[in-house]
Amino acid sequence: MDSQYWSDWAGKFQRGHFIPVILTILDAFDPLKLVLAQGMLAFSPFIAASGKSSWIAFAAMLEDPHESGSFRDFLRRGES
Repeated sequence: MDSQYWSDWAGKFQRGHFIPVILTILDAFDPLKLVLAQGMLAFSPFIAASGKSSWIAFAAMLEDPHESGSFRDFLRRGES
């Protein structure tokens, strides 16, 4: 998986004060992550081309347990 978007995502989540919500989803809601990822992929044709690759990368990260765990750890390191 590609972690090129992680800093951008973390910055957006931090500005929106969503990091606790994202960490909760990444920690505790494995089935929800899959449903959310599939929903994001279903709506990807409707997303503007400029954000599409980041959108799809986020959905792919949610689907991969190892990758979502690595992103969760990345967010936690940024919080400290």
